[in-house]
Amino acid sequence: MLVGVIMIFSMVLLLATLHELSHVLIARMLGFQVPIFGIGLPGSPYFKLTKLSGTQINLHLLPIGAYAVIPELDPPAPEQEPLANPFQSFPLFKKILVVVSGIPFNILLGILLMGTSLIVLGEPVSKFIVFDFSERVSIARNAGVLSKDQITAIDDLQISNIRQITDYIGLHPERKIVLHLLRGGKKVDVTLVPNSEGKTGMQISTEFDQLLIRRYSVLEAIEEVKSRLFGIGEATAAIVSPNKGQKPAMHGLLSVIFFLGQEANDSRKIILAMALLSIDLGLLHLIPWFGTDAGHIFSVIVNHYRKKVWYSIRPLRWLYNFFVIYSVISLHVPICLLRGNAPKSKCLR
Repeated sequence: MLVGVIMIFSMVLLLATLHELSHVLIARMLGFQVPIFGIGLPGSPYFKLTKLSGTQINLHLLPIGAYAVIPELDPPAPEQEPLANPFQSFPLFKKILVVVSGIPFNILLGILLMGTSLIVLGEPVSKFIVFDFSERVSIARNAGVLSKDQITAIDDLQISNIRQITDYIGLHPERKIVLHLLRGGKKVDVTLVPNSEGKTGMQISTEFDQLLIRRYSVLEAIEEVKSRLFGIGEATAAIVSPNKGQKPAMHGLLSVIFFLGQEANDSRKIILAMALLSIDLGLLHLIPWFGTDAGHIFSVIVNHYRKKVWYSIRPLRWLYNFFVIYSVISLHVPICLLRGNAPKSKCLR
């Protein structure tokens, strides 16, 4: 558990620092001044590390997140400290470019980490096991599929991820297909016809053979990353708008800490977890909430047209701070959307 806590804080600190650096990079490219860049929780005790190209770099004692001070994103406030150069006003589109730059950075970083890990380190070979059957749909069971059968192919399609199974069956409603199975080490073929909804009633789980490592080619890695991104998108959609009767696959920070604590000795899973965490943080910044990039866009637009900072009014500033703290402590955000609560990835087809 302690290892998991240390790793999750290290990952979040690193990703948050890189996220804020992307804001700084775009801001500097567009001509904005960045007087302060801080690593750690704003407001906590800090000491000054160095000054680089006009930016004071501070290290806070509470290593939670990072921040960049870019005063020219908003109109000058009465208490604005003097800048090295005269305060400039920028077009709204440039301000928005600075604010949103961290979102594509996090997503692209996650994609790069995921693809590189699959190509260089590989991952354990996946096995797709039938572990149960639906009570409502009994097509697969009646056709002769048994629990613990391993699906290796469907018709001429070799299976490399669970989505291929669900997609292929779903695209062949009321059409004959052949499942190629391994049963007790022997090859077995089962012919069946999915119903009009493209379902056969199989519940399938993914298991991993740690002794067999598969390294992907560049093209294979691209396809696998696309498949996993699609899975993240589906998981996100399920959280935002779950189907009727469906519980969102949502969990908080503690389960991620537990997972990282268990897998601390497997570099492949650590890099993959960091890739997913980076993508998820990018997605979370799309939520128009206090403290996110999407929420910051709202305040930048309001300030731009109002010609003064909206939270310069003291009660509004306290309200803003309250909601930031509430978001961090109480929101229970899904840090790793793809994994969910289940120890195995499961689907129903």
